[in-house]
Amino acid sequence: MRHTVAMGRRRRIIWILSLSFWTAVGLLCGVQIWISMITHGHALWRVLTYQVLIWTVWFAFSPVIGWMARRFPLLPPPSGAVVAHVVAALAIAAIHTTWWAM
Repeated sequence: MRHTVAMGRRRRIIWILSLSFWTAVGLLCGVQIWISMITHGHALWRVLTYQVLIWTVWFAFSPVIGWMARRFPLLPPPSGAVVAHVVAALAIAAIHTTWWAM
């Protein structure tokens, strides 16, 4: 398959949408956490910055997740694909938990 200008533009849009999605998730979680702890006196910008940094790590995982979905489809569920997804999910969860604990 040839790489065309349209394919490059489509890929760029997908990357921008993915980054926007994970940034929005971070902002929404940050606002929710800030509101729940409003009496603690935390600065809104600090809570938002922390949450956006934590959630944008999923932006880095997005290509891996997309590749897994294409390489090991779950419908119909072959046992090898299920095992691959479980192993990948556990690995990504461990990385995310480590990053979250920093």
